[in-house]
Amino acid sequence: MPSYLIQHPAEQRREDMLIEDDELTLAFVGGWAVFTDGQGVCLAVPAGQGAHIQRVDSSAAEQLQTQGEQAVDLESTAGATGQQEAGPWAT
Repeated sequence: MPSYLIQHPAEQRREDMLIEDDELTLAFVGGWAVFTDGQGVCLAVPAGQGAHIQRVDSSAAEQLQTQGEQAVDLESTAGATGQQEAGPWAT
């Protein structure tokens, strides 16, 4: 099941959040990290908020181990695919 941990900067005094769903997807659109599920948009986080987003489910960890990859800082790869926007996100 796809799971993402959303961590906010300490100075914002917001609680970290774990979001998960069997149909959960993440897209970066217009400066927003947009989570959708089978019913549509369920959460959107603006890039300016400074949140760190990391995929934490076991299937993502297994994929990384088998592919020998590490987490990607999307701020440094923004625009590479045309779907990613600049922002302080990591998956």
